[in-house]
Amino acid sequence: EDAPTQIPPSNSSPKVKQELEQMAKDIEAVGAKKQQKIVTKYDSGFEWKFEELCKEFGVKWNKEFIDQLLNESGDIILKLKYKWNRPRPFQLAPKLGIKMNIGKAYTAGSPSFPSGHAAQSQLVADVLSKVYPVHRDAFQAIPEKVAYSRYIGGLHFPTDIDYGTQIGHWLANHTNTSSY
Repeated sequence: EDAPTQIPPSNSSPKVKQELEQMAKDIEAVGAKKQQKIVTKYDSGFEWKFEELCKEFGVKWNKEFIDQLLNESGDIILKLKYKWNRPRPFQLAPKLGIKMNIGKAYTAGSPSFPSGHAAQSQLVADVLSKVYPVHRDAFQAIPEKVAYSRYIGGLHFPTDIDYGTQIGHWLANHTNTSSY
């Protein structure tokens, strides 16, 4: 099975301008203080939330397996990011005359498309859902929160998040969980 492919919209397209305008409104509605709190929660990682759930459920958290999964998937995601070299929303908005408050993030140094946070959090959620299907709903709620934190921070377009989520599902479907 081939990996999902998607091309980001052109930076000058009406779709991108619409996404940026909506994002700016959503960010303004949240407010700068709450925005920063949301961004900071998952900026440097989201694994802690999955680990926390595993402990809460009394199931094994295989840190080594997850770390390897994230390292290997990170290489694939970075190749895609640099293939498309899409600017981040906070980089493009001012060029299109859109005022946007951005959250301070330490993990927004690579291109925007696809969202690595969306891809990898979805990958982990899907893998853990395979291993522990009874806890699927709880695991699947995490990628949505992680993706929202990237969106509301002005760090990713919705299209980045959508494609990242697709990549995460695809990677999980090609992950052997027997050694988990």
